[in-house]
Amino acid sequence: MKLLTTASLLAGVATALVIPDEPMMKQLTLLTQDSATNLKSQVQDATQSWWNSIPEKDTILTSFEEAVSSGIKKATSLLDFDPSWPEWGGGPHHPPHHGDPDKTIYELIKASKYTTKFAELIEDYDSIKDILKSTKANHTLFVPTDKAFERIPDKHKKPSKDFIDALLQYHIVPGLYPSYNVSSHLTLPTQLMSHSLGHHKQRIRIRTFGLIPFHKKIFINFFAKVVAADIVASNGVIHGIDHILIPPPPQEMIIKFLPSTLSTFRLGMEITGLGEELSKREKEEKQRNGGVLFAPTNRAFAKLGPRANAFLFSDYGKKYLKALLKYHVVANRTLYSDEFYEEPLDEESQGTRGVVDWHPPKKEYKRVDLPSLLEDKPVSVGITRWKGFVKIMVNKCSPVVIRDGVAQDGVVQVVGKVLIPPHKHKDDDHEDDDNEPDHDWDGDEEEGEDDDDDDSVVDLDDLKARLEPYLEDSTGAGDSGYLFSEDL
Repeated sequence: MKLLTTASLLAGVATALVIPDEPMMKQLTLLTQDSATNLKSQVQDATQSWWNSIPEKDTILTSFEEAVSSGIKKATSLLDFDPSWPEWGGGPHHPPHHGDPDKTIYELIKASKYTTKFAELIEDYDSIKDILKSTKANHTLFVPTDKAFERIPDKHKKPSKDFIDALLQYHIVPGLYPSYNVSSHLTLPTQLMSHSLGHHKQRIRIRTFGLIPFHKKIFINFFAKVVAADIVASNGVIHGIDHILIPPPPQEMIIKFLPSTLSTFRLGMEITGLGEELSKREKEEKQRNGGVLFAPTNRAFAKLGPRANAFLFSDYGKKYLKALLKYHVVANRTLYSDEFYEEPLDEESQGTRGVVDWHPPKKEYKRVDLPSLLEDKPVSVGITRWKGFVKIMVNKCSPVVIRDGVAQDGVVQVVGKVLIPPHKHKDDDHEDDDNEPDHDWDGDEEEGEDDDDDDSVVDLDDLKARLEPYLEDSTGAGDSGYLFSEDL
């Protein structure tokens, strides 16, 4: 590590003096790259990576292959909908509902030649069979077809019984949700209760394509497509899907497996030690109550400007970076685009309450202030919803560009701008009327990088002034490979 001091070199480096080591330099090149890549494709790859990284005995692996990519691309077509199973009659887009209202969900999937593998799988799990047989309450089953199971490579061993039990629960949604109702939601609770969510129900993510009623495409957790809808039973409804739904990984792994979008954020969590601190805290706590991770994209960091990035990722500036990243972490509260897990539940409740169920019949606005790890400095989230559409703004300036990344221990909301806390004694960001939306919105939900053309960079002195009150004690230079000259 060398400190460059010559005047000629100082003139050449107009923003900041920073000397990263080679691995760090490769990482930081992402700051200037345009990361407007196909986010859906990244999520597919991330899902595959997540399951490839887990011990074989605890997993069901699915390859997703080319059919997933082509299926996602074709999802923008309003009229291209897969035919349903012939024996259940009709296409999934034609009312009235079909099926057999005199038979239970269990009886229907046992009788169908398209769901033999799922039906066989549940035979060893009495609690699952009891749910699908009972007529005391309605349930919605997203059942994988036999073709979905064919995606599992033969070489992999049978997963553990506990894992299969969790996986089966993750396909069951309490309540009656026909397709038109599914498409009006953004997430839905499953039968799977998660200790890492404060005993709340783990959720699935819903994404709907198309505007024509009964011709909409519905995707679950980014990749599982509804290929047969509204199979009515005496105790609920069945929707056939073309991929197995796998219980989501922790937030940390979601960040890890989206490098094209979140590698800069991950790098910051690593060099500041914040990621390690959060992991250690989770291991020490007997129960985690969920949380929200507002993860800025690589492009969001690039918008800060080269001087701010050089400072934050320098050895001297990483204490400021740590304070900044703390402002992106919310503990013990989990805010989805249509649900808010605010308080942990006791063992008896197990997902029955503690939830703010918000499904407005018309365009409405909701604001929630969440305490961050930055001395509980609040992060304000404004959500505008109408039917199945949503627009989420954080602190009135940062759009959520990938919503509801459901995680084992909460949710990841990917944001298009880095969240910068207000000054210690100024809280101007939270003075407006709670009933007023933060932005104009025309009802469209378009996920991906925001279209903001504002190339203005942050003022480094102002950024430092905002973060200085929250700095932790520093012992001096570390081993990150960075030096920073404040004289520039």
